[in-house]
Amino acid sequence: MKVRTAILATLTAIAILALPSTAVAESAAPRAAVATANLYRLYSGGAGDHFYTTNWSEAQNAFNNLGYKYEGVAARVWPGSGAGRVSLYRLFHPGSGDHFYTTNWTEAQNAFNNLGYKYEGIAAYVRAGGGPGLVALYRLYHPGPSDHFYTTNWTEAQNAFNNLGYRYEGIAAYVLPA
Repeated sequence: MKVRTAILATLTAIAILALPSTAVAESAAPRAAVATANLYRLYSGGAGDHFYTTNWSEAQNAFNNLGYKYEGVAARVWPGSGAGRVSLYRLFHPGSGDHFYTTNWTEAQNAFNNLGYKYEGIAAYVRAGGGPGLVALYRLYHPGPSDHFYTTNWTEAQNAFNNLGYRYEGIAAYVLPA
């Protein structure tokens, strides 16, 4: 129990330290400021699944109870809709254990209606196109463990493609860097 408490305290400290200074300033700004949220990244080697969430309690549960390893903040996203933002839909396949994220509602419907995925709601809001201060969120897929993988790091995406058996599927969205 003491080890788990120490790990959670460390993870909380890491998450707080990982916040860009602009995010801290935004949280203290008047309501008119546009708030952003951390998009936490976790990975389960047993399930062969990358999992992303803006909900810190959900991330802690995945770490403490579901065998996921915390990998840090993948990006910063928006918790609500607004001008220029689109929904990032989250789906889960109970058979393969794969979490799938897409901004394309037709693609989400197809995954739900034809591929066995369960719809889990809107994970966050992102931008469909680039802009000042935004970075690409690359999407890759590994058919072996049936894992969708998302990263803003092009070198990491290339490594997953070149060395780990992932297929490159393009840019999923544009987000703020972590």
